[in-house]
Amino acid sequence: MVQVSVTIDYGNGTAVTHDEVYLFHNATALDALKAVAEVNATYWPSFGAFFVESINGVVNNADNNGKYWLYWVNGEHSPVGADKYILRNGDHLEWKYFELS
Repeated sequence: MVQVSVTIDYGNGTAVTHDEVYLFHNATALDALKAVAEVNATYWPSFGAFFVESINGVVNNADNNGKYWLYWVNGEHSPVGADKYILRNGDHLEWKYFELS
């Protein structure tokens, strides 16, 4: 079992942190997010990974705002899809509704 924390930053000044999220060994960043939020994700075969479309009803690029859900692990933007990142005990995940420029 691994213990992680998950922060969801909605990009509007609201951020919610879930401390002490316990997951099974080999759980992914996507598993951690699904443990604390309502998630809509789509599998993209061309990338071989899932793409998070919405978290708790906040949808990517709503009203053409240019914001998308991205995630960081321990302060570093992850280079792999959330379903590919295997969590380690003590990891801190941060999901941000982030404006791409």
